[in-house]
Amino acid sequence: MKKSISFNITNNIQRIDFDVITRHKFRLEFVHYVRTALEKMREIKTRSRNKNVQHKAAMDQIQILEKNIKNYADGKDEFIKDLFKDLTGQVQQAIEKEEWFNKWGIHFLPSLTRAHLLQFCNNFKDPGVQHYGKGILFSQVRDEMDELFCSLPAPKHSQKGATINMAVFHDADGGCFHGECTVRLMNGITKLVKDVKPGDRMAPHGGIVIFVVITKCQYQKAKMVILENDLIITAWHPIRHCGQWIMPCSLVSSPNEISCEAKYNFVLDKDHTVLVNDVECVTLGHGFKEDVVRHSYYGSQKVINDLQRLNLEQNNGGFIEITEKMLVRNIKTGLVNGLQSQQILVQ
Repeated sequence: MKKSISFNITNNIQRIDFDVITRHKFRLEFVHYVRTALEKMREIKTRSRNKNVQHKAAMDQIQILEKNIKNYADGKDEFIKDLFKDLTGQVQQAIEKEEWFNKWGIHFLPSLTRAHLLQFCNNFKDPGVQHYGKGILFSQVRDEMDELFCSLPAPKHSQKGATINMAVFHDADGGCFHGECTVRLMNGITKLVKDVKPGDRMAPHGGIVIFVVITKCQYQKAKMVILENDLIITAWHPIRHCGQWIMPCSLVSSPNEISCEAKYNFVLDKDHTVLVNDVECVTLGHGFKEDVVRHSYYGSQKVINDLQRLNLEQNNGGFIEITEKMLVRNIKTGLVNGLQSQQILVQ
């Protein structure tokens, strides 16, 4: 015998319950629409004649979901805001270009949607999944695993190449710009990065340059990423793309070894971003805590303190020159955790 129960949900539900239901509704819609878009992109290989149609169908799924969430993303619910960031950031990039989808999107999207489906934190980068990893024990274990990853040797290649530590893929030396790129000042004037000097007031927010940090390149070469707008930047220097912080290496297939006498970065007095080739890039000692852009050394007061000391030692009017020998590294991870004027053993 079948029984049915009917009730008026609007009379029994409390506001807090409605908020929870709304979060789960959008979480599950996120999984559904993104996985549907994923399948549309996968079908491009088997339906090559209808490639454009399939790609549009995939993008339509993302746009429908974006429209559904957008109004709620402007509210006070932090989870919905971050879910929206996932959608309009990495998810959209993964589908935007077939090259990006085939390179990393085809692997990234199943991982992200499964994390949201099961409500677990599978990385420290994507904003939405950070809401699933709030426990003290989880955070501690995650950080320990992160350090272990950075200490791993690089995967072996069939052809012998240069020895690389996995920490390189975690921004071991901080991010820098090529000196021939252009930077915009608040008065609208542009100049070469290598021509910036202390006292310059930088777009987009008006921060004033305190220090110009110059990292000399060994053999006058460096591995850097070249983006479509001719921005030449180190692979793991956070940039703002489509309103989200991302790493430049996510936009290209691989870094290029190019001629480069020195790489440049800046310390500003406030609002710690600059426009390099019209792309917003973060500067040293920024203090930002968002995922992707945060950094325990290069984004902290520690690097400012070290640079202030080096500025006094070098006495060059705010221009500070750094070499590989001046980087102090953690012995376990290989990550930079200090700067000094003379080479010492890692600690």
